[in-house]
Amino acid sequence: MLKLYITDFLAYCKVTGFSTSSIKSLHASLKDIATFVEMQQITTIKGIGYGGLSRFVSDFKESAEAVVGAGRRQR
Repeated sequence: MLKLYITDFLAYCKVTGFSTSSIKSLHASLKDIATFVEMQQITTIKGIGYGGLSRFVSDFKESAEAVVGAGRRQR
């Protein structure tokens, strides 16, 4: 759902002179948010809200690392 918004925003950042490293950092963070939104089955921008962003900030990194770690252990 967020892919087009992210692409457009990053294009705007390039045009306005953001550094390459800033754009890469933004891209990584926005990709994490997009993954979280998909996992939460949020289908609209309005559906994200403060509560969703709070859950992302507090839980997503730990959850994502647990999933990646579990995948590594299974190999």
